This record gives sequence, structure tokens and C-alpha cells, in this order.
Amino acid sequence: MRRFGKYIVTALITFTIGLVCSFLTRGEMFSSKHVQEVPAVPVEVESSPERVSVVGGHGLTSDRFETLSFEYKYSDGSYLNQLMIFYGSTERAHAELEKRLQQASNILLRKPMLDEKGRHIGERVIATFPPQNESAAPSAELLWTEHSTFAIQRRRSLKDLMHAFDAKR
Repeated sequence: MRRFGKYIVTALITFTIGLVCSFLTRGEMFSSKHVQEVPAVPVEVESSPERVSVVGGHGLTSDRFETLSFEYKYSDGSYLNQLMIFYGSTERAHAELEKRLQQASNILLRKPMLDEKGRHIGERVIATFPPQNESAAPSAELLWTEHSTFAIQRRRSLKDLMHAFDAKR
């Protein structure tokens, strides 16, 4: 018991000394002579472009699967076109992805799509396609399947598609 008393007394003395020192130095540490003023620097905040128009619709494919399409146009000239087709099975969605990729001139990126538990639920691909006609430029698309859904997305640039690819799961 005596030892325990010594530890308590030592702890109280150490605590008291620390408390006294902090009160004595508190005024010095936070006085204005130790604080340096930093000139204000204007910071340019990058704002996201405003959506200026939205067009969307839904319909059916020739074999009666539901579709959803939309187009967003933004104030900086960028856009997002997306078509989603809701097939009856994962296999059909994957087959449609492969069918579209047969038309591609180049597959740039291809990754599996996983759920939060790491299970395979689909696939993401960025591919380029030859021009539709002689005056058109080659195009790129972000394609993906997620369960029984097949989606095609087009954006203003390949860079925008790459950013969308990285942002998705």
C-alpha cells in the first residue's frame, strides 16, 4: 500500500508541475509576437459546369426489352449520352456487349465490375470505333454490363470517358 501511495504522490506532483508550466507559458505561446500574419492568397475554386439541357426517354428494343436513354449538355460544351438496355438475363447483356465490341477498331481498357463483396457482376470497357461515314471522326464509347443491364455511354472526349471509367466501381 505504501508503494501505491508513493506512485499517487509522484503522479500528483508531476501533474501539478505540468499544470503550472502550461499556465505560465500559455500567454507567451499565443501572444501576437509569435503569430505571423500570412497574406491572403486568392484561390480559384474549380466549379463543375452547369447542366444546360436534359433530354431523355424510354422505349423498347425490336425484341421488346426496355430501354432508357438520356443526353445531358453542359455549359462548358461537354455532354453525356447514355443508352441502357435492360435484358432478361446476364448472359444476354454480356452477349450484346461482345457483339458491340466486334465492331470496335480498338479496345483500350477492359475490367470486371465487382460488387461490394468482390463478386463479379459485370464488365466495363472503353473501345474506339471507326467513323460512321467518310466525313466523321472515329468515336469512343464506355460500355458496361451490370447484371442484366447493358449500357453504352458517349462523351465529348476520350479523356472524359477515361474519367468516367475510373469513377465507376
